[in-house]
Amino acid sequence: MTTEATQGHAVVTPEQLEKVRSRIGVEFLPDVYFNTQATRDTVRHFCEGLGDSNPLYCSPSYAAKTAYGRVVAPPEFLYSIYWPRGNGGTMAGIHGWHSGNDWEWYQPILEGDEFSVVVKLLSIEEKPSRMAGRIWITTDETIFRNQKNQIIAKAKGWTTRAERRAAGSVGKYKNIERASYTAEEMAKIIGDYDKEVIRGAEPRFWEDVQVGEELPSVIKGPLSVRDMNAWLMGAGSPFMKAHSYFYRYLKKHPKVGMVDNGTGEIDVPELVHMQDTRANEIGIPGAYDYGCQRMSWLSNLLTNWAGDDGFITRMYGEVRRFNVVGDTHWIKGKVVGKRVQDGEYVVDLEIWGENQRNEITAPGKATIALPSREAGTWPVKQRLAKMRIR
Repeated sequence: MTTEATQGHAVVTPEQLEKVRSRIGVEFLPDVYFNTQATRDTVRHFCEGLGDSNPLYCSPSYAAKTAYGRVVAPPEFLYSIYWPRGNGGTMAGIHGWHSGNDWEWYQPILEGDEFSVVVKLLSIEEKPSRMAGRIWITTDETIFRNQKNQIIAKAKGWTTRAERRAAGSVGKYKNIERASYTAEEMAKIIGDYDKEVIRGAEPRFWEDVQVGEELPSVIKGPLSVRDMNAWLMGAGSPFMKAHSYFYRYLKKHPKVGMVDNGTGEIDVPELVHMQDTRANEIGIPGAYDYGCQRMSWLSNLLTNWAGDDGFITRMYGEVRRFNVVGDTHWIKGKVVGKRVQDGEYVVDLEIWGENQRNEITAPGKATIALPSREAGTWPVKQRLAKMRIR
């Protein structure tokens, strides 16, 4: 187990790059990640870890009165099925951080749905980097199907990969000051939580939306290790396994293990999200959030605003900067366009996550299909009819 890779000093070799390139375009079926089914409990646990209190997802009695007639999952629940992030480009001992997704959703995720996933690597691209000298970006495409073999969603995901020693030596983030808050600042943050608006049962009609209008923001933070533990409890992890489960997994995937240079203990690189010392090894001042966690925050903003009768058709987001424990994010958005697409009345939005330093760390864009009062279209009902639910 104590190879160069597990000690965290691996470098990218021509052989590794050639091996990754040989996987481009080849479909594969990944191992079971965490959830395989959308149940009341899996959806509720996911929402609790995300901090999403929308009753459409968490209250069976409320959901029964909607067009769905049952609990549904938020679109980003699919992260708990499989995490699209360029996994086909994994290289032993080379650190990677999830850097973005481009999601397309076609059908809702209903209570009782079961899922299968197929993935293929699309590309690997080398780029210069201020953080690590050089980086490699691997991108894959994941297709999610339900038990009826209907395509529920498609997602492109990409991961930035860098040699750990190179990333740690550059120190791009060395001058970032860790967040701290006065009692008054914490009171304001808590107050912003109280201002969160969930549209819910009141339809947001396309005709009533104005280009330029801003979405009510969603707040997340100050980020804590507790938040990330709660996220893992709902969204899962391919690596976080206990006792015999972990060591059996390590025996099957020996390159996953990393040796703690201080204790000799073998653990996983995912500890960058839990331990400052592990994050320091790649030049980050402290433990930081999961990329899929922050992408889900963007989606949380959209579902709050769209209401029960709106449907998120697309969301693109980039993870541009690290979100270190202690940072607070306000998830924001505004309407930038309205149009008719394939018979549906949609709005286009700019969305972003902005921290307490006024840095935009997660820019993105989205499209939402809304009911039209004049045309009499209801995107959720139309999709349910297509799925032969009603």
